[in-house]
Amino acid sequence: MIDHERRVLYHLLNERGAFPVVLESLTADHFGDPDTKRLFQVAVHFHLHSKVELTPDSALDVIETRSANDEVRSSLVDLVTGLFDLTGSHRQDLEYAIQELDRGLRAGRISTITASMAEKLAANKFSDIREEIQGLWEATTPGTEGSYRLASDLGDEYEARYRRTKAGDAEPTYSTGFAQIDAATGGMRRKRLWIWSGYTSHAKTRCAQEVAYHFGREGRRVLFVSLEMDEEDLMLGWYARASHEVVKKAGHPDIFPLNAEAIRDGRLDDVQEKVYRNARQLLSEQFPVMVWVPADASISEITRRVMAEQLIAPLDLVVIDYVALCRSDVHRRNYNEQIGDLMRESKRLARRCDVPVLGLHQLNRDGFEAAQTRGYYLMKDLANSAEVERNADVAIWNLLTPEMRRSNEMCVGIMKNRFGPLMEEGHRLYTDFGSYLIADSAERGKPASFFEDFMA
Repeated sequence: MIDHERRVLYHLLNERGAFPVVLESLTADHFGDPDTKRLFQVAVHFHLHSKVELTPDSALDVIETRSANDEVRSSLVDLVTGLFDLTGSHRQDLEYAIQELDRGLRAGRISTITASMAEKLAANKFSDIREEIQGLWEATTPGTEGSYRLASDLGDEYEARYRRTKAGDAEPTYSTGFAQIDAATGGMRRKRLWIWSGYTSHAKTRCAQEVAYHFGREGRRVLFVSLEMDEEDLMLGWYARASHEVVKKAGHPDIFPLNAEAIRDGRLDDVQEKVYRNARQLLSEQFPVMVWVPADASISEITRRVMAEQLIAPLDLVVIDYVALCRSDVHRRNYNEQIGDLMRESKRLARRCDVPVLGLHQLNRDGFEAAQTRGYYLMKDLANSAEVERNADVAIWNLLTPEMRRSNEMCVGIMKNRFGPLMEEGHRLYTDFGSYLIADSAERGKPASFFEDFMA
């Protein structure tokens, strides 16, 4: 089996373009040899976080510079050197090696599970083999992992969870940064899909950026997948948003938040440049938000990226801007069927990777025109509303009328909330789109001693 493990690494380091085949099929769990597993993780990390693929020479350089443990360094160097002895670089060889690794992993699991089941059956413990039955099902039916539990056996477990929750040690929930939405939903939770909808150019991305900004400033890890905005738009928006914190701390009436376009065009005066430097410093200190701007991506590719990120540390939020721009893995003649596939895959991403997913979606033109008159949206106003209603745990809408724009306001509401009340007629938020602020109220600071240091 170790030959097949090394065959995979050989292809990773020698054949350009091998990563898409590997990442679609393998995880680190497929590797039994510790050194091979470490090098696989290094290669995956290097591929995902740099512009070039790892080569044998660069792999040796990485091992020499990043391995603190002498024993680990020596074993990985020997492993990379040994890969030069392998021959062949055809895609068919790689696929065969992957199949063998997957077969070996499943065979090992089946053997362990079968032995455990045999011991229980020998002891006449027929009622205790449900876990083994589910394990065999998952090992022999790839891609259908889930839970299989007897309801009557869960009482003690959920009683313990209730006691932990009552004592203040509940399952973590994450604030969106919007108090009214948090109050209605209880905040974001893992394994849940949120769909945030708005009409064209009605601040869907700005709202997602605000949620991601709030997560990042709280030290929570976010993967922001943008199929619509480029990296510069996102980062300059977050710098402008951070300038509100700087200005609030300074508390001086003559210092104002930054306009993102002014940063882009280099139109900052001396004071504004100091605000800009302080805003950048804030985000460099604590803002674990990863920005991925793929030229094209499917939900399954986003899932693989999430799983690779979680090799480093758990993610607390995945943002997809926006879902309808993702490529469908299955060719569909009907656009509604394609959106249905994307929504279901987004829900599977949340459940499979144990992470909240915030997907952005479009409202249709007729719904927007009706909402301008009535002042709020209905579920039927969503594009492909049936698929959103089936799969989303929470569905939120934005509304911007000309009157709201003039008064720096925006209305948001909740049209679906699987676990709480709705906000059918919406709630007004304060907006400053130039500086990327969307908040429950305008942020105003009080004079502070910080101002003297800031102006020095």
